[in-house]
Amino acid sequence: MRWLLDAFVAMASNAVRARALRHTGTFLAFRLCDGLLRAHAAAGKDEADALAQLDARRGGGGGGGKKKGGAQSGGALSSLEAAVAAKSAARASIGELAASLFDATFPDRYRDTAAPIRQECAASLGGWIASCPSLFLDNVHLKYLGWMLSDRDGAVRAAALDAIGGACATPDRLAHSRVFLTRFSARLVEMTNDVAAPARVAATKLLCALVRVGAPPAGLRALPLAPLVNDEDAHVRAAAVELLLLLDLSLIHISEPTRRT
Repeated sequence: MRWLLDAFVAMASNAVRARALRHTGTFLAFRLCDGLLRAHAAAGKDEADALAQLDARRGGGGGGGKKKGGAQSGGALSSLEAAVAAKSAARASIGELAASLFDATFPDRYRDTAAPIRQECAASLGGWIASCPSLFLDNVHLKYLGWMLSDRDGAVRAAALDAIGGACATPDRLAHSRVFLTRFSARLVEMTNDVAAPARVAATKLLCALVRVGAPPAGLRALPLAPLVNDEDAHVRAAAVELLLLLDLSLIHISEPTRRT
């Protein structure tokens, strides 16, 4: 496994000048990370199952039996404890491998000169946070998505917004992402006026998701919705209507459409 990881990291490195090859290396490295996280989840399930067996054995006890039965029970208990320790170590090892792959590729590639590679970074990180929050749902990783909200390419900004929505805007993850969402709340609202239509759509949908989970960003109530409802893009208009229905209409400030610069 290690040689494969090293090969993909080398393909995705700054030393590779050909963008197509660098993009391929990034894609392969990120798909390998996907696989590691699936293995991490499976190892976690195995560890939980083994721990449940151990707890059941301890709860069942082995007291009051013959000495031979007690020895057998003690042996079974030791065996289960060893199994739990082994499965825990396996899960930790897989997690460390995924983290090392991230550290070796993502910090360079999210700033790549090629927009498709940066877009791949945003989408992949959102998927990792959603699939393995125990490893990726923290401010250390979320900050990358926050920085990508100011990317010069509209498709990358839209991908970052989609990733935030999928990774953070759920009740079970909200507590771990609240600091991040508070820090970037003004930017999230501001992006409904992005020059790129896909980013405006993604920003409006993200606001809808945050309203649904009871975490509307500060400044949302003062957001003029008329420009969105009258947007030239049909997808923006549809998302704006959904947001309009989610909010208390009596508190919405609706003004005349403003010209985008």
